[in-house]
Amino acid sequence: MKKGALLFGIILTAFALSSCAENTNSHANNIGDSSGSLNTSNTSGTSSQSNTSSTSSQPNPFLNPNQQIQDGDMVDISELYKNKDKYTDELHSQNYGNLNIGKDIEIKFPKELGEYKIKDRDDLNSFSDVLLDKYVPKDSFDKANLTFGSEEKYGAQFGYDYVDEKTGTTVLIGNCGFINTKNEKLDFENYSDKEERVYVGQKYEDRTVKLSDGEAKISELLETAEKELAEYAALVKSEMSFSPVWCEIYTDNKSGEQVCDFEFGEDYKDVPLMRCISGSYSSFGGASSFGNNTLFDAAGADVFFSSSKHTDGFVVQNDFVSVKEIKKYSEILTPAAAARIASAKLSGYRRYNVVDVQLTYIPIADADIREQGYEYTLTPYWRFSAPDTESYDGEEHLIEHAVFINCITGELETIFG
Repeated sequence: MKKGALLFGIILTAFALSSCAENTNSHANNIGDSSGSLNTSNTSGTSSQSNTSSTSSQPNPFLNPNQQIQDGDMVDISELYKNKDKYTDELHSQNYGNLNIGKDIEIKFPKELGEYKIKDRDDLNSFSDVLLDKYVPKDSFDKANLTFGSEEKYGAQFGYDYVDEKTGTTVLIGNCGFINTKNEKLDFENYSDKEERVYVGQKYEDRTVKLSDGEAKISELLETAEKELAEYAALVKSEMSFSPVWCEIYTDNKSGEQVCDFEFGEDYKDVPLMRCISGSYSSFGGASSFGNNTLFDAAGADVFFSSSKHTDGFVVQNDFVSVKEIKKYSEILTPAAAARIASAKLSGYRRYNVVDVQLTYIPIADADIREQGYEYTLTPYWRFSAPDTESYDGEEHLIEHAVFINCITGELETIFG
């Protein structure tokens, strides 16, 4: 994540709300690329999993761009859910040539899967009272700190903004599901020179961080962060849930004290929406074989800690509601079959070190209704994530490398950059 990504002040809030009002969010047109090849060459930035890719002098013996679904590749959804370990072990037991799949990867199998249509939420205003009551301390509430978003301010009607410059208490509400409760006195600029990342979307090596009031384990903070977001989702009756992706640790250059930012993705019916594994605030400006379709990067949420006793607030970027169910799937490709097909269709001269494998919904915006507000068609894919690092501006940045296999047709798609 870039330095400025965590400075959620009024300027960023206005930008986020304006984007919400215009229904652009993190939409990006992608560069078509049907080659299906990725170029991964460095580490993922995690402390427990190496993602160093290597170039092989021998072509992939499994290489077959016309690889088709074979007998036994499809499995009933209920069978997959009931026998999670069996199908996870099957994935790990096979050799895929150019796909190096981390041995500790665990897969989350949903009870149901299908194709759905969702849309941007447009009713968070109606929860303004309960949100202010929940996140503004009653003993310090000052009506003078309260304003209401207007068309003149953001281009659309929004909920209340509460900013107390003395205490740092902040509640900023956007009607599309944006909320910022981050304490504005928590300034990450002093910490940005020493940043560490721990990927918490899979098994990770727990460690201790030094916060303002003493030491705490990442696992303990993560549990608190998950509860915070679950309480919020229940409060506003959200259809979405949240799952952890990264813990970013920033160290004060003088005192050595640390602060943590836990990044979460959003799930729909227990299946993650497509998100950048390399950071919630990335957008897909690189190459993609999805062509000119408008992909949506579900930015998810961030929860902040400078103390072990409580959070310093959170930010939720988007929220969605169901429109309709298009179809339910009774069976899909097994993860091992998807990996075999991906390996066969990718370049045979490079190994891709995969740090996560999950079923993922790809949200594609419906072009014919963009003037009225975005709706998205969700299609399930098996996702093989192999993030990489790239150096520029004197810093190392995580970039997105991911391979997607349509879990019904076996069609391959890629995202790079």
